[in-house]
Amino acid sequence: MSTPMPGWYPDPENPGRQRFWDGSQWTEARAYPASEVGATQQTSSNAGGNGPWPWVIGIIVLGVILLIVAFVLTREGDSTPTQSPTPQPTITQTQTQTQTQTQTPTIPTIPPTTPGP
Repeated sequence: MSTPMPGWYPDPENPGRQRFWDGSQWTEARAYPASEVGATQQTSSNAGGNGPWPWVIGIIVLGVILLIVAFVLTREGDSTPTQSPTPQPTITQTQTQTQTQTQTPTIPTIPPTTPGP
């Protein structure tokens, strides 16, 4: 009895598929017919859902990224301080000097009079 050459042969466990024979034993490598591969891919793609949700999620992610970029760009613009003049208070000095000179009345001093003889 001769051993078959290494290669792809009908899978002994599932005759609809092929399995690789390495010359001494069956490997775990299996080949699926094209019709079965297409059915498997179609089933897996439907499992993820082909609705509007992937687009909605993509748009939301894109919006968040754009907001982050805009924030970073505006923060970079704020890092260089602008040289605007600092407002100085206006000082007006109004000095009103009123000098009031009041004279206090003095009481005349009269020498005491002595009674005469």
